[in-house]
Amino acid sequence: MASGLPVGRFHVVATLVAKGPQEAEELANILTKVAKRADSEEEPNCFLYRPVRQIDDPLTFVVFEEYENDEAGSATLVHRQGKDFQELIQKKDQLFSKFEVKFFKALL
Repeated sequence: MASGLPVGRFHVVATLVAKGPQEAEELANILTKVAKRADSEEEPNCFLYRPVRQIDDPLTFVVFEEYENDEAGSATLVHRQGKDFQELIQKKDQLFSKFEVKFFKALL
């Protein structure tokens, strides 16, 4: 992890909690745009980007992601440079009260 990012195939689980119902709707729209780019040829080393919304708490979102990074962390960097991801980061203080990201390696 020379770049501070995982190397090889890895998974990310991100949890986001919106500040309120209006913020949740905007967050859902932005996550949908991020997902469309992540699932396109613009992000060839992104194998999964699946945002989901909690049924019994519609302010809570979880994003399941899977990437393959080289030593420089290219897949992660390409993802973070996307216009919609940048919008998400720029609006984080106004849209959500919690943002937690965890990295995982698959067992199989």
